[in-house]
Amino acid sequence: MEDKGALLIVLLILGSLLVSLPQIGVVKAEGTIYIRADGTVEGTDKIQQEGNVYTLTGNIYGSIVVERYNIVIDGGGYTLQGRGAAIDGT
Repeated sequence: MEDKGALLIVLLILGSLLVSLPQIGVVKAEGTIYIRADGTVEGTDKIQQEGNVYTLTGNIYGSIVVERYNIVIDGGGYTLQGRGAAIDGT
């Protein structure tokens, strides 16, 4: 009887792993993104510019170096993530 209980527990654990594995995503580091002094964005296509407002259009994994003055960075519901993720103004 104890063997059946242990087998049931193992099967439940394996079943839950099989259900949750497809939901695990791979995080890809994007590196450093630059907002240059002239307003151009280098290093990603996940930032949209309208005037002095820069809006994220997807999650960014890395850091952003801002070389332009008087801008707004709007997350737009997305995040800046990753080890060492930061916004650095130079």
